[in-house]
Amino acid sequence: MNRDLVTWLQIPADDVEGAWAFYGSVFGWSAESAYANEPRTGAIYAEVVPRSEELRVPRPVVRVADLDAALARVEQAGGTVVSGRTEIPEIAMVFAVFADPAGNHINLVGDM
Repeated sequence: MNRDLVTWLQIPADDVEGAWAFYGSVFGWSAESAYANEPRTGAIYAEVVPRSEELRVPRPVVRVADLDAALARVEQAGGTVVSGRTEIPEIAMVFAVFADPAGNHINLVGDM
């Protein structure tokens, strides 16, 4: 599996169903296809999620081989860890959020 690539995009919306309807009309996307876990070479998966204080604008998700090492590289390069390592046992993944020096938030995911 490719690592250190953007593999997912979170799109926040106040009206999640309406947003899915919009993206369905424009691109043919659906919640069902977003979570189908089918291979799509060269494609980025996307989901529409409820807008929150933590997620106000679209946010890319980068899949990494070693989450802790990636967070260390972020800090060494001048970024800031916003939300540290969080385990998601239901899907055997770990998750974190960092801010780049310009203040953009990026999600990181990896295997547990």
